[in-house]
Parts: sequence; C-alpha cells; structure tokens
Amino acid sequence: MRCLKSLVAGLVLIAGSVLAGPYEDGMDAVNRQDYETAVRLWQPLAAAGDANAQFGLGVLYTDGDGVPKDPAQAVLWFRKAAEQGHLDAQYNLGVMYANGEGVAKDYAEAALWCRKAADQGNPDAQYNLGVMHLSGQGLPKDDQQAYFWFLIASVSGDPDSVRSRALMEASLSAEQRAAVQAQAREWKPTASR
Repeated sequence: MRCLKSLVAGLVLIAGSVLAGPYEDGMDAVNRQDYETAVRLWQPLAAAGDANAQFGLGVLYTDGDGVPKDPAQAVLWFRKAAEQGHLDAQYNLGVMYANGEGVAKDYAEAALWCRKAADQGNPDAQYNLGVMHLSGQGLPKDDQQAYFWFLIASVSGDPDSVRSRALMEASLSAEQRAAVQAQAREWKPTASR
C-alpha cells in the first residue's frame, strides 16, 4: 500500500477565500511546526464535525506531532472525516486497515475505503486497488480490474502506475485490453460520498 497522505498533500484550499479562520490558523501553525497550537485550534472544530480538522488531527496522531503518537486515535479522526466524504481521510483510513495500524488488519475494509477515494479520483487509492485486485487481497483476484485501476491511476503520470499498467497490458489479450480501455474511457470521478 502507498503511504498515508500528509497534511500538506491533503490540504484543501478554498478558492477565493480571503478570511482566515481557526482551521487556516491551524495550518499556519503546522507550517511553523507549532503542532500544539494546531491541536488546540482543531480539536473544537473536529468535535463539531469539521472534516478538514478531523483529517488534520488524524495526521497529527499518526505522526505524533503535538500529541502522543496514537494510531487508534488517528483512525478515529480519519473515520469521522472519511464518513463525511473527505477524500484523503478515506484514503488514509484504507491504508491504516491495510497495514493494521490502529485497527486490526482488514484488507476488505481497506479496499472499501480505498475504493471510495479512488472513485473520487485519488490516484494513490486507484493504484492500491490495482494492487489489491492483482494480489487478491481484500478484493477478488482479477487481472482485468487490476489493469483498469492501473490504467486510471496512470493518467496522473505516477511511475508505479505507468509501469504496472504496462506489465498488465503484456499479460492480457488484445480483446481484454480493448474492453478495459473502453471501460476506462467512460470512467469519471464521482462527487464525495
């Protein structure tokens, strides 16, 4: 599985927003490596249901920044944000299940959360779904579905996805490749869920 998304990678910018608030102030604190301030600012937001703050706390608990390192707390906050459709929280939750960090290792649950993120267009989650289909971990072993997800993820230019796509192309018949490529041309990311 690919690694977790960090705060910087998972930062959601609101276009046109001029006013800063507690979440943005928390991001400023993270950028200064003042994690205690970020925790203090985000805790009430997260408790009130702010998905970005929940994701941020999950990352801080994963890394042990400003709080004791606690994978179970990270999973709790990632789940709260993921259930609201937060793309990077869904991805991170999938990785936590795949690695057995803060929860029992569960490839089926990892696949479920990675699929939610992949459906929204996350190329790391798409790559991971390809790997899961290729290995049969959490999903049925299916070379065509593995190829589909590697093909979708490779659009991002990720070298692993491009390499995996090429390897899968060599292992499938021309008819299988054509069918999957047609399916991939029709695929569109969905809105958060």
